[in-house]
Amino acid sequence: MWFERGAEYGDKECHNGLGIIWRDGLVNGRRDQKRAVHHFGVAAGQDLAEAQVNLGKYHYARKELKLATTYFETATRHGSPFEAYYYLAQIQSAQMNMMPPHMKTGACSIALSFYKIVAERGSWDDDLLRDGELDWESGTAAGKENAMLRWWIAAKRGYEMAQNNLAYVLDQGMSLALLQWTRSAAQNNVDALVKVGDYYYHGLGVPDEPESARWEKAAGYYQSAADTQVSALAMWNLGWMYENGYGVPQDFHLAKRHYDVALDTNNEAYLPVTLSLIKLHVRSLWHTLMGGKDGLSLWEYDEDAHAYVNEDKRQQLEDGSKLDAANQIRSDDEDILGEAVEDDAPWYLGRAREEFNRVDGDRGPWARERRNAENERDSDFGPEDYFEGALRGGHRGEEEADEFTETMVLVGLCLVVTFLLYIRGRMVERMRRDQGRQQQPNGGAEQQQQQQDGGLFPPPGDPARDDWAIAR
Repeated sequence: MWFERGAEYGDKECHNGLGIIWRDGLVNGRRDQKRAVHHFGVAAGQDLAEAQVNLGKYHYARKELKLATTYFETATRHGSPFEAYYYLAQIQSAQMNMMPPHMKTGACSIALSFYKIVAERGSWDDDLLRDGELDWESGTAAGKENAMLRWWIAAKRGYEMAQNNLAYVLDQGMSLALLQWTRSAAQNNVDALVKVGDYYYHGLGVPDEPESARWEKAAGYYQSAADTQVSALAMWNLGWMYENGYGVPQDFHLAKRHYDVALDTNNEAYLPVTLSLIKLHVRSLWHTLMGGKDGLSLWEYDEDAHAYVNEDKRQQLEDGSKLDAANQIRSDDEDILGEAVEDDAPWYLGRAREEFNRVDGDRGPWARERRNAENERDSDFGPEDYFEGALRGGHRGEEEADEFTETMVLVGLCLVVTFLLYIRGRMVERMRRDQGRQQQPNGGAEQQQQQQDGGLFPPPGDPARDDWAIAR
């Protein structure tokens, strides 16, 4: 009854609930697939992810895989966390046998990535993540140790969330935290990529090496995070490094480009990006006045000489086939830790730290190749992000318009500041004149009268005035 009343007002949850009732026959055992599909369609039209999943399951049961895939993909974009990924993985794995040989590997990578999401998000009997969270929330020292133990086991199994939790807890032990951040970054966690870049930039938990080498690695991680086009912080960090020449050649044009892209990615970065652009233009102007070359111009944009990337390189970035820093962070646990202790040995608290302390050499190696599936990004099926291609290339051809707009904004700000300073000066001058007149009202009147009389004729009442009497 209540679902029907809500459906009369167009409530999407009520429509979805009625669809479930008619589909499963929950009232008097009566089933009506036609009415169920109608209610699911109304709710799905209002972007309800659960209803879209229900429609996808309906078409999946009827072997209409193409239409089912469309509904499942739409549901994932609208926030479906579990079922949609499972059915997409099922469809991809079922279609692999019908695909050409050169496409099977890509389809397998997609199915594997979706199964991985399902395995990590599902609630199973042995849920190490949930048990670890409960132990951590207990607040006791023993509870926190047990939580770290469970997260460590889950991290060794490849759970990205466990790796992030463990890295956050171990942040005081920088080297051990860097290991977990690196593992998480190897699974395309953008925040972890930025965090690893921060560790290398500040020299936290990394081997002793020259600053230039550390900054170069930090720039590589920031570039990998920026290539995902979702991290404004990584883009801003890259812009700052290009502005100062840390880890990369100093290039004011590339610095400005990264600042602009950071603002396009996140509008909340308006204030820091604006301040950075002002400082960048001032620094570029000083660089030019001191005889430097390749400074920024306020009036024109040299797109050919100082493009952010040329067309070939831009296409590589949008296809995902060139991720320099990503190729450097993927390595097996044996390369990172050396596996000083066999995994078959019994587990005990503190074992991981002892393993780490036994390792010699570079604890955060700069691997040159990523897993083979990453090289298939130039195909139609990406290995990690099934919908990554839809997010790329949204701001082509806007560079010149952005340059002109920012130039006009800067010029307008300068004119406004100049006008306000002029108005303030006039107001201060007027206040001083008024104050002077108020302090000498009588003296000013006498002085004015004397000026009118020329300063020679005596005032009334003065005896000398009789000498000036004229007989008529």
